[in-house]
Amino acid sequence: MHTGPPAIVDVDRRAQLERSLALARTALALLALVVVLNELPVSGEITPLTGNLIIAYNVYALIAAVLIGVMRPRPAFGALLHVGDILWAVALTTGVESLASTPSVFNLFVLVSAGYRWGLLETLLTGVTTAGLHVLATIILVTGSGSSSIPLVRNPLVTGSLYLIGLAWMIGYLADEQNRARAHAAATTQVLAAVDFAGGLRASLQRVMTLLLTTFRATQVVMLFEESASGRVYRWSLTDTDA
Repeated sequence: MHTGPPAIVDVDRRAQLERSLALARTALALLALVVVLNELPVSGEITPLTGNLIIAYNVYALIAAVLIGVMRPRPAFGALLHVGDILWAVALTTGVESLASTPSVFNLFVLVSAGYRWGLLETLLTGVTTAGLHVLATIILVTGSGSSSIPLVRNPLVTGSLYLIGLAWMIGYLADEQNRARAHAAATTQVLAAVDFAGGLRASLQRVMTLLLTTFRATQVVMLFEESASGRVYRWSLTDTDA
């Protein structure tokens, strides 16, 4: 069973993560605006409505970047931005020829951001949610146009949805492995830094065991070690209820 990486809370890393995503979001918005200005008169995929949505998306990206720049982002704020990114991706790409077409780079951004923030499960959930919202929005558009049938089976939307979910799994898996490796490296560094026998063996072991307890969200840490001089074996334990 997948348990995910150790729970290491790094506020500075989260703030840097959100700043990086804000920069990527702003760059994506500006690039999309350039595409609109160049291709709107001749493109069949980019309509005047899509152009107006992309302008609004630029405003959204700018506001998000300013807020992240002036405040310390919290996990709830990142999750709120993620929901907003999903809704924007659905609004900007619904009705295009395929979810694997050029405008669907917005879908790719939400998948990468989910993997960057969390891991496999959240990225896969993002892919399924985004694909489902695309299908729902397409049904609403087809129904609103007065069509009596919804040709989802023959529409590239179904293939695109499967492509989106598969891409979500791949990105989430790679991000999960990277996050786990980073968390393990950080945990190892913190444990080694806690080993300091200047204050005595007991104090040093207590620091190490407390760090392991909180890092892995364990209920108990047990350590066995042997004294080479006497051959005695000692068992030390620490629970989450110990002082």
